[in-house]
Amino acid sequence: MRKAYVFLSLVAVSVAVAMRVGAQTQPNTIARIITIKVKPDQSTQWEGALKRLEAWEHQQNLPGTTYVWSVISGEHSGDYVLGTFGHNWKDFDAMDLQRDKVGVGKEIGETVEPYTESVTFSYYAFQPDLAVC
Repeated sequence: MRKAYVFLSLVAVSVAVAMRVGAQTQPNTIARIITIKVKPDQSTQWEGALKRLEAWEHQQNLPGTTYVWSVISGEHSGDYVLGTFGHNWKDFDAMDLQRDKVGVGKEIGETVEPYTESVTFSYYAFQPDLAVC
């Protein structure tokens, strides 16, 4: 229970900070990236738990698409990165409110959290004026 509280607290703080920083960004340019460090030798269990969580979320008709990568080289090798893209700030408010209503925090605590060592949330604003083509 304490881990779920810490996890949800981190989400709330990340959103609050990101909202202040990103207030001037263009619409549909915000991405939320979650980096997950899995406990040693627990990747197979974590992946299975993530699949169960995703199936449960689908049954709850939760909106949004999340892409998942496994880091295969470099400093964060072995970590997982989850990302959702093309959002406005209000999208996260609506998604998180709906997720809270169906009890996603509890489900996370019962599925992926036992295999998770740490979670980091980051928000990114796409800068189309700086894109190199």
